[in-house]
Amino acid sequence: MSIYRWIFTTVLGIEIEDRAWVLAISQSNNYIDEIPVELLSQDATHDYIENKLFAIAQNQKVDCKEGVKYNPCLYCQYNCGHRKK
Repeated sequence: MSIYRWIFTTVLGIEIEDRAWVLAISQSNNYIDEIPVELLSQDATHDYIENKLFAIAQNQKVDCKEGVKYNPCLYCQYNCGHRKK
C-alpha cells in the first residue's frame, strides 16, 4: 500500500493520506472489519523501491535459450539511476 501511495503522489501528483486500512468482509457479508495498516514514509518507500530496483538490475538470469542476459530495465520506464543500456 505504501508503494501505491508513493506512485499516486510521485508519479500522478495525487496526494494520498498517510494512513490506510484493509477491509475484511466475510463471504456472507455478515462480518466487516477495518484493519489499520501502517504505511512507510514517502522517503522510506522511495528507498525501498530503489533498493528493489538495484537488486533487479544486478540479476544475472538469462532471458532466453540463446543465452541473452535478462535486462529488466528494457521493460521499465522508471528512471532510477540503475538503468542499464
